[in-house]
Amino acid sequence: MAISIRTLQDTPREEIIQVFNRAFADYRIKMRLNTDMLAQKMQVEQIHPGFSAGVFVQDRLVGLMLHAIDAVGEELWTYNGGTGVVPEWRGHHFSEQMYAYLLDYFRDNNVSHCWLEVMDTNTRALHVYQKLGFEVQRALECFSGVIHFPKLPALPLGLELAVVAPEDWEQFASCRDYLPTWQNSTRVILRAQPDFSAIGLYQDEKLLGYILGNAKTGRIAQFGIHPGHRRCGLGTLLFAYFSRLGNPRMSIINVDKSNLPTLAFLQKLGFQTYVNQVEMLKLL
Repeated sequence: MAISIRTLQDTPREEIIQVFNRAFADYRIKMRLNTDMLAQKMQVEQIHPGFSAGVFVQDRLVGLMLHAIDAVGEELWTYNGGTGVVPEWRGHHFSEQMYAYLLDYFRDNNVSHCWLEVMDTNTRALHVYQKLGFEVQRALECFSGVIHFPKLPALPLGLELAVVAPEDWEQFASCRDYLPTWQNSTRVILRAQPDFSAIGLYQDEKLLGYILGNAKTGRIAQFGIHPGHRRCGLGTLLFAYFSRLGNPRMSIINVDKSNLPTLAFLQKLGFQTYVNQVEMLKLL
């Protein structure tokens, strides 16, 4: 039986969607794509078929490994945007074989950093990635919840809420305690316009805090309060105003688990953990 591994450069998107949905149908985090969703994922995350791999049996796609490629400074970084094998072809070490193929391809194309995230309960995948030379960088926690604010908090005197233009999002770094993961990074969210918007909290034109998210879906990519203005209710105020923009059912993926004050704040608001992940990196 002819089994081959090659890039997805010449694979029709319809075939990629079909195999992706079959591979993730029984996944703990439900993921299902259609043509528009795949196109958006590829554009926003910079998923590139030429840097992605597929396993083909008799020229039929049965597994895939989607990868994003992006220039960060003067380096090329890749990010694993999804790895899956259809149920009837699992157990053949295809994920390991696809990565072995791609890592050689990445080296030949001057990639320096390879990033991925994996659920901490997926011990088999963790073992495979560690065997390939990936190292755990940090533990991550994902939250969701229907967050209700019966009464909208009053805006303290002297403070102002304002929409922050995308060209000014770099200022948010002054309010963060940890770097966002790939999907939540500013460079990725900038490509998701106009779906994502940012609200800033200001005093005398100084940024005190912000929240960046998709008000329609309730997905929050980033938030933070300036270190000199924490524990004053400003974070709760931002979340309350954001919840009134569209969807009180909110989610926040990949919060750094070492940031205990942030975890405690989210739990106090009513968020609940739905999955834990680890971020891994391989340097080439």
